[in-house]
Formats: sequence, structure tokens, C-alpha cells
Amino acid sequence: MLTKYLTYREGFRVKFLKDFTNKDVVDICEYVNMHLNLNCRPEPISEGGLILASLGYKSMRFAGGEHNSWAGIYPDTFKKWTDEDTVIVFGKKGSSMTTFLKAFDNATPWTINELSTFRDIFERLGFKITHFPAYLPKKEK
Repeated sequence: MLTKYLTYREGFRVKFLKDFTNKDVVDICEYVNMHLNLNCRPEPISEGGLILASLGYKSMRFAGGEHNSWAGIYPDTFKKWTDEDTVIVFGKKGSSMTTFLKAFDNATPWTINELSTFRDIFERLGFKITHFPAYLPKKEK
């Protein structure tokens, strides 16, 4: 497990080599759920992000620059997004976003394994990680 620093800290940066869609969000959550046995879902916050249902509050927020707008999230959103290719406002091809990691209220801090799993699925979906913070290990080639 990483240190206390990963309870509130900048994560990695992503460059969109293709449009970032609602379906991509579902694919990310399904991959994370399968590989980490977590309950990942879109988080109902204005800047967008993913929430990991666990003890406490654990979130990967999305900072999409000037166009920080996330669709309304409702109980049936995840199911509706499964086959939806709607582009997320800040996720147009060529743009970038920074992730921000939060773990509060007795949630476990972010682990190297969790962040590596997120990095892997973003890359599998065709996005480029342009910055992986120095406090995280580099991906083996």
C-alpha cells in the first residue's frame, strides 16, 4: 500500500487520442471491477469522476480543464451508458485531463495496484498516459 499521500493527491494525466465516451467510462469500471473486485461507478459530481464503493469515500476525480461538465448521474446511468458513444464534454480527441485521487472517511488509501489497473485500462482503450507521478512506479515494458 502507498503512503498517506494518496488520500488526497494528483494522479496521472491522460491525453485523448480518440473521443472519450460514456461507454469508455463503463468499460473502465467493468475492467476495474473485474480485476480489483471493486464497485466502480460514475460519480455524480460536476467535474466528473469515478467512485469506488468501499468503506468510506474513495474517488478518482477528472479535471477536464475549461470544459468541466459531467452529465447527470442517476441510478440507471451505468446501464444506459453501456452502449452509448456520447462524447464526454471534456473528452474530445486531442484534449487532456488530470485525475485527482481522494480517499476519506476510513477508505483505504490508493494502492499501486489500483492505479496501475486504471492506467492499464485507459491505455487499452486507446488513451495515452502523459504523466504518471514520480511517487508511482513506472510501467514495466
